[in-house]
Amino acid sequence: MENAGIPGILIEVVTPEWTWMSAAGYCSPLSSESLDSDMRFLIASVTKLVTSIVILKLAEEGKLSLADPIERWLPAYLMDRIPNGKEMTIRQLLDHTSGIADYDKELINLEELHNPDVPIPCQVSIEQGLSASPLFSPGTNYTYSNVNYILLTLIIDAASGIPYEDYVTRNIIIPAGLKHVYSAYQSYTRPTHPGDNAKRKRDDK
Repeated sequence: MENAGIPGILIEVVTPEWTWMSAAGYCSPLSSESLDSDMRFLIASVTKLVTSIVILKLAEEGKLSLADPIERWLPAYLMDRIPNGKEMTIRQLLDHTSGIADYDKELINLEELHNPDVPIPCQVSIEQGLSASPLFSPGTNYTYSNVNYILLTLIIDAASGIPYEDYVTRNIIIPAGLKHVYSAYQSYTRPTHPGDNAKRKRDDK
């Protein structure tokens, strides 16, 4: 595990008859605190599944359409920064066919590693993606970009009338009975270092 650059790991096996869980390693590359099976972790890009569900739910409720141009929902100052923005639809953000470049993951991750207590505003990530040249015209190709989904959270804000985190909590987390899941970061800040989150114990322990 150490040779692979993995600081720690948590494994859980669930069957109808029994559940087994074990943890090994440390909370983060910079921490000497041992990982514990009661600790929480960031789910990172698994949140894209949640975001896509919310977009589809809002579409089902008639609050938006996947065919909507993104300029209907995003502020003008931001639209002015999006290459080919007037040609893009919500669907193209959703399926990564917008042509918007990704942010510099190595740079962002390095910043998070060395400054774990300082959340990085999403505007920084958005700016990195929008500052790069568009990768292709909307709808003509595919490339994975985190910036697409950051923009979708802003659209959810506008279409639902409440912050993304609040909508997810009220309409996904609570109805699904996800007692050990919560939206930790407000005001669209990127999460701090994973080790920081691994130290947060479950509420019911």
